[in-house]
Amino acid sequence: MRPLRPISHGHAHPQPVGDEYDPGPLYDDAEDAPPAPPPDDPPSANPAEKLKDDAFYHHWDAFTRKKHTDRKARLRGRRAAHAQPASGVERDVEGRPVHLTLRQNTAGVVGSQRAATSFDEAAASCRAKVAAIVQESRRLNTKYFDPLFMLAKPETLESLGAEARPMSVQGLKGVGTVKRVEDIFENPVFFEDGPSAADVRQGRNGDCWFLAALSALSGKTALLERLCVARDEKVGVYGFVFFRDGEWVSSVVDDRLCLGHTDDATNYQTEYLLRVPGDQNPFTTELCQLGAEIRPLPADFRDGLRKGSRALYFASCESLNETWLPLMEKAYAKAHGDYQAIEGGYPGEGIEDLTGGVATSTDTEDILDKEQLWRELLQVNDAFLFNCSSRRGRDDLPADEEGFVRGHAYTVLSAREIAKPANIKAEEEKASKIGKPLPGTGESTVRLLKIRNPWGRVEWNGRWSDGSREWSPEVMKELQHTFGDDGIFWIAYRDFLKFYPEINRTRLIGPEWSVTQQWTALNAPWAPTYLDTGFTLTLPKAGPTVIVLAQPDERYFRGLAGRFAFYLHFRLYRAGEETYLLRSMERPGSRRSCSAETHLDAGTYTVLVKIEAERGDALTRAEAIRKYRTDKAEKLMAVGRSFELAHAKGRLREKEKENEREDCRDARWEEHEALLVERRQRRKERAKEKARKRRVRAEEKRKLEIKKAERRERVERKRAEKAKKKEDEKAGRAKREIAKGKMSRKGAAAKKDDKPAAEETVKPKGKDVPVAAEPEAEDSSEDGDDEAEAEVGAKDEGKGEEVEWEDEDEEEDDDDDEEEEEEDSKAGISPPEAPSAPEAPSAPGAGRNSPADDLSELDHHCESDSEDALSEISSVADSDFSWDSEVDGPPTPSEDESSGDETDDDMFAKDPWNAVCVVGLRVYTLDSEARIEVIKGLRVEDVPQ
Repeated sequence: MRPLRPISHGHAHPQPVGDEYDPGPLYDDAEDAPPAPPPDDPPSANPAEKLKDDAFYHHWDAFTRKKHTDRKARLRGRRAAHAQPASGVERDVEGRPVHLTLRQNTAGVVGSQRAATSFDEAAASCRAKVAAIVQESRRLNTKYFDPLFMLAKPETLESLGAEARPMSVQGLKGVGTVKRVEDIFENPVFFEDGPSAADVRQGRNGDCWFLAALSALSGKTALLERLCVARDEKVGVYGFVFFRDGEWVSSVVDDRLCLGHTDDATNYQTEYLLRVPGDQNPFTTELCQLGAEIRPLPADFRDGLRKGSRALYFASCESLNETWLPLMEKAYAKAHGDYQAIEGGYPGEGIEDLTGGVATSTDTEDILDKEQLWRELLQVNDAFLFNCSSRRGRDDLPADEEGFVRGHAYTVLSAREIAKPANIKAEEEKASKIGKPLPGTGESTVRLLKIRNPWGRVEWNGRWSDGSREWSPEVMKELQHTFGDDGIFWIAYRDFLKFYPEINRTRLIGPEWSVTQQWTALNAPWAPTYLDTGFTLTLPKAGPTVIVLAQPDERYFRGLAGRFAFYLHFRLYRAGEETYLLRSMERPGSRRSCSAETHLDAGTYTVLVKIEAERGDALTRAEAIRKYRTDKAEKLMAVGRSFELAHAKGRLREKEKENEREDCRDARWEEHEALLVERRQRRKERAKEKARKRRVRAEEKRKLEIKKAERRERVERKRAEKAKKKEDEKAGRAKREIAKGKMSRKGAAAKKDDKPAAEETVKPKGKDVPVAAEPEAEDSSEDGDDEAEAEVGAKDEGKGEEVEWEDEDEEEDDDDDEEEEEEDSKAGISPPEAPSAPEAPSAPGAGRNSPADDLSELDHHCESDSEDALSEISSVADSDFSWDSEVDGPPTPSEDESSGDETDDDMFAKDPWNAVCVVGLRVYTLDSEARIEVIKGLRVEDVPQ
């Protein structure tokens, strides 16, 4: 088995290597697994330098691939896997075919249809599942047992890759015994006088947001009752439906529930009664020093802790025998994979999952028209449902001075506007007389909101709270309110806006609405910008429109969500217009969707999408698969199938393959560009080397010219000295002749006749003064012959040096041309056209003075020291010259090499940016003919970001 080896470019998707690639599938039997060969490469000394891979399907397919014995069988299995959709898409966790809407949505498209169609199909599928289970159980005479969600296993309590373990698996604080409903409740009943907000009590996990959503639905009981579409209490099977990613899905569970205490014989928990003296504190003093009395509680009391709603570990109903809430919570947890997956959230998301509506969040400080908000609040349980979140504190106290649980989700049950009671009017008049008017003085009515805490306790203690002086018997009767610590209280609208900084509003989608949606997968850039891929919306008729841009809910596949967090935005443009009509409203903290609601005219509209991606330190999907494929293979399989179900509609598999092909193209192009850059660099290096050599040769020539000038000067000086010496000798001889005395005429005549012969004998050149030939002239002639021979040698050396330089230049040029042609052929580059050659000179050496020509002007009688001169010139080096940036500096990159891409490469060289997000546009209208299409190639250069 070969290790995963991601490539170093683009989206860093590993390249498949056919049948040889196998990241190590899980074998049921260790003996069946072949021995692993040694790795191809030694492990890196620094694992952080390895490239991370954010793809899913390449590693998921390797994990789920069945073991085959031969190559043909592997090929057949691979072809079958590509020919058929993934099992997690076509079948649900029960192993039965999913309903029709899911099969259609694997293409990412849902045509315009009634909003209730998806619910009807999911309900029909759920009823069919429950009927099949009931029939099988009656045939086998056994109660239904759900093997895919066994509460005794940690996989149903703890998420895959959770940062912190939930309290449900922490020893004595955790889950106790798992029992069936009939073993927990004396007289179990699913609904007792229908569901209500007072029924909801939170358990020991942090799903208050979900329970707040259930409380919000209690004002419209029909919405709650329809969620349980089928049940058989005798067999112990219950079927529920929930809204997930734009469509309704079913969840079937058995009637086993978790208790807070255990009956395990090997770990039986015994409750004791501790009696401590009044002056002792058992929390600060050791038990052995208290002098306390400890005795077991009676058996019937201990058994009472394991009976009824109070015995349950998770959520329970207020009534001791009502069962709808813990069973619905269990079905919701199973739909998400485990109980920990539903901890922490936003009430608006919970209402969406229970109703199929569209939730929006608003900060109270940003509300423009508070009168419009009040008008919407008056429609609670009719057209809207409302939740609110309390403010967060800076200390560790769970509640503030006003009685609000900090950072907690509450439910708006009702909104009423009543006439101002007489006692309040009297109080306002009294306050006005002393110059301290109360808020709302002069108003004839009072606006009140009925709020509920999912805990069933801890209430608001300000104006209009239980027992406050604002209440009168008439008002209590009108509002049908009773005092009690049940978590339900009334609050004035003005105080509601003051103490609840966030309001969640959910528009209910009734049967009169139609829905159409389209899903696709997009590459999220590092710098957020509106993408060139968007949607077109066509509306044949005008009317109210709700637009939702969503991504798959990460709760359903925790542990495989990856390390990217995506925040969605969109703008709506009318076709042909440059100014957008509206933009999305983001819910604070919620990343699942963004939406906008408005009235649109008939026509065509364009939706531009912007995705903000943030990369964290979580495991990539490839790392998660490698980490959990052995120890948590069963949990990994369930979460992976849920991931497939969520992303198949967006065609994530096709998008990842497209990214792989794009990576291959980018790799080839980068290799091509690297060859071009390397070729240009070598050209520059060779050019600089030539320049350095030319500089050295020029310096050698310059020094040689200096030597020649010096030799020429010495020759001329010696020549002048010889001429002067000859003149001096001639003058001396003349003086000596005159000094001998008078000569005879005969002697003088004879001397005069002999003078021409003497001139012809001694004259070395035509310009020299004729002197008589003497033995000294012979010595001078011999010296001239030696100098002439040395001059000829120097001349020959000078010519040879010049020829050597010319041959070296020609050879270097020929080598450069051959290397460039070879590089062009490797890189696939056509060689550039050769420039036209200049016309050759008519004769060798024409147009320039060579060192040989200069040497020919030297006198043949000078002394020859050419060998010494050449030995001095050959010692010239680069260090002898001043620094020249054009010759001695490093090669400067060209414009295309010094572009901004180098910065990006440096940022993501060790960790490429591989963000791929699946998004879906969902539009609700009153017109059943609305259409959505994905459009690519949008011009977004001029769109303000």
